[in-house]
Amino acid sequence: PLSQDVYSFNVRKILYVEAQGKTCLVHTDDHETTGIRIKFSDLAKMLSGHCFIQTHRSYLVNSAFIFHIGRNSVVLTDHEEIPISRGKTDAVRQQFLEYCTR
Repeated sequence: PLSQDVYSFNVRKILYVEAQGKTCLVHTDDHETTGIRIKFSDLAKMLSGHCFIQTHRSYLVNSAFIFHIGRNSVVLTDHEEIPISRGKTDAVRQQFLEYCTR
């Protein structure tokens, strides 16, 4: 069963994570996407100490790859556009500024 599978990722290479149903899609900087069966909230906890920002209920973005933060989206260094939930824009900007001043 998938629940017993083990995955290893270099966290510094993860661009963002996207929840799709019961699967999380892990997008990396080498243009690979891996689908893993894990709760989004569990994966978010695992990545919490690694500069990831939750921009939307279905997205976690690696701060190291943020190029621009707009009103409704984050643009990554590879030009991928990730949505920001209404009401999260200020929190996303604040978390990114904290990341930049480390």
